[in-house]
Amino acid sequence: MLIKERSLEKQVCTTITTTTLNIVLDDQFPTGTGSYIPLSTSTVLGNSGGKLKVGKSGGSGAIGCYKDFVAIAGTVYTLNFDFDKGNLAPGHSVIAEVIDLTTSTVVFTSPALTVTGSYGTYSFTAVTSGGYRLRFTRLGPPSNKSFLLDNIKITYTTSSTTTTCVTASQYRYGFNGMEKDEEVKGKGNSYTTLYRQYDSRLGRWLSLDPKTLELPWQSPYCSM
Repeated sequence: MLIKERSLEKQVCTTITTTTLNIVLDDQFPTGTGSYIPLSTSTVLGNSGGKLKVGKSGGSGAIGCYKDFVAIAGTVYTLNFDFDKGNLAPGHSVIAEVIDLTTSTVVFTSPALTVTGSYGTYSFTAVTSGGYRLRFTRLGPPSNKSFLLDNIKITYTTSSTTTTCVTASQYRYGFNGMEKDEEVKGKGNSYTTLYRQYDSRLGRWLSLDPKTLELPWQSPYCSM
């Protein structure tokens, strides 16, 4: 009969955390303008050398472009992009902004961009769930000057944690009440007592019975 008080359960738990990169926008411009929209009729969009070209077509409207996306409240997003100053004149600069379309609030504004290079990693947090707008605007005196954009990316990460537990052993005693010694030969193959080791596969002790001389009629390896 198994004695409950001798029960020895050991749980081994493994925790794995997985981080996933989620892409909201990932725009390159091998051809075309990538669905970006001019800020006004004064802006003309095109493609130059595999980049989005943002220029002026005339008039006095705002010069720039935008693209809308969806964000989740409380999530931290990362913004990266390449900026090429093109033929912008001294006094011109470009800013990138992220606007919450639900509240018409600007949640992120970049520093003024005047030097060609890769920009980021900028981050912003969505306040509400819904539509947002990424907007690039040229600042400075009016002129028919243009700038270029490429590799525009907005991403966020999510993490999930999974814990798996396995019961290593449910009872430490086996045959004839002997304690299992499973580290030696595997599960159920070896038992230990005060004096000797027992191999259940052979059905015999691995050493002589200490009372061999007192029991000459019985094998010193007998386990029954």
